[in-house]
Amino acid sequence: MDTGPFVTEIMTIIGYVMIFVGVYKLFQIASVLGEIKESLKNGQRGFAAPSGPLASDTADAYAESLLRAVREEAHPVEHETATSDRD
Repeated sequence: MDTGPFVTEIMTIIGYVMIFVGVYKLFQIASVLGEIKESLKNGQRGFAAPSGPLASDTADAYAESLLRAVREEAHPVEHETATSDRD
């Protein structure tokens, strides 16, 4: 009994399945891109910017306060002038 034709049939079936799965995935990608395109046309966003005291991430808040502190240390005269100009 020769196993060559049997292996060829299995490989052919696997090849067809892979082609089918590839076409199916392309269809899914096209439909998702179509949805994204429609939402962009309508100006709708799927997310809203958080607000309130807990809106910013603690790491972002820490980085911003650290940056402010470094700027104040580096340029104390400019910071005082800017603060007095606001009043």
